Amino acid sequence: LARSGLSGDVPHSQVKVRFFCGKASGNLNLFVNMMALNQIPVDRMELESQDGRQRVEAVLDGNVNESNMRRLLCQLEKEAEGFEILELRG
Repeated sequence: LARSGLSGDVPHSQVKVRFFCGKASGNLNLFVNMMALNQIPVDRMELESQDGRQRVEAVLDGNVNESNMRRLLCQLEKEAEGFEILELRG
């Protein structure tokens, strides 16, 4: 959150994230499975492929102060290329 200039103290019910993965690697399935295993519903997901690389933006239902969301965000930060928290939404 600090790297994104955001604060978890702001009331919110959704988290918008962005990350990149290889198109051929199948890693997108891994990341979607992480969301499901952590019981984080995906409200919206946008995917763009270019030069064998996928840019994923997703709006996740939940709050960064919930343990399952924190666990997912940590996993994505470790596993996904260029992971960023873009926005906390009301």
